Amino acid sequence: MRTRINHGASVVEVLVVLVIIATLSAMMIPEIKAVGQRVQVLACQAQLGEFALAIRSYRNEHQGRVPGKIDELVPRYLDAKSLVCPFTQLMAPVLVQQKKMIAEKHKKKWSTYLLFAIRLLDGMKEKGVFEFGYADILKQRGDDTPLIYCREHRESFRLFPGFLNAKQSRDAWYFPEAPIVVLRWGGKVEHTMKGGALSDHTSRGTLQDLHDL
Repeated sequence: MRTRINHGASVVEVLVVLVIIATLSAMMIPEIKAVGQRVQVLACQAQLGEFALAIRSYRNEHQGRVPGKIDELVPRYLDAKSLVCPFTQLMAPVLVQQKKMIAEKHKKKWSTYLLFAIRLLDGMKEKGVFEFGYADILKQRGDDTPLIYCREHRESFRLFPGFLNAKQSRDAWYFPEAPIVVLRWGGKVEHTMKGGALSDHTSRGTLQDLHDL
């Protein structure tokens, strides 16, 4: 007698395989997203490392003084390409280009990285507006004091006023589980989960970041 061998697959078998593939894919998507996020954060840290080298060179040539604004680092100490967080550049290249063009019209450089306005914060304290300034935090924390930071991984596109209204921006582009990347006074670059409050673009908000980060 001949034994009949069926080389085909039944509809049920195909469906079972598809269900297994779909289940595995659903399980892997969060991990793939997490890996992608870590890669972007590491790229941002590496870029802030370039800021650390640039500021070191700047301070060596300016009697230990740090720049008052990021513009002062470009192009002598830092390439303009380093001024935008890799994550923002990847996710919103058109918006990034628009912001750069607007800044160039005013003969400025635009950056997603935020440099603490040391003299402004200390001046506000001297006027009695704030209870403490940058110098007070520096005295307390020393090399651990934040100098430049990036909130783009947590608050994507927050520097694009008019792109989305406040509620849409928070709902669509606010990721509380994402870190903030910080360059500290001593030159160390790291990411932190501190500084959880949504930035409000004010001096008070900047002071809160200085305290929290």
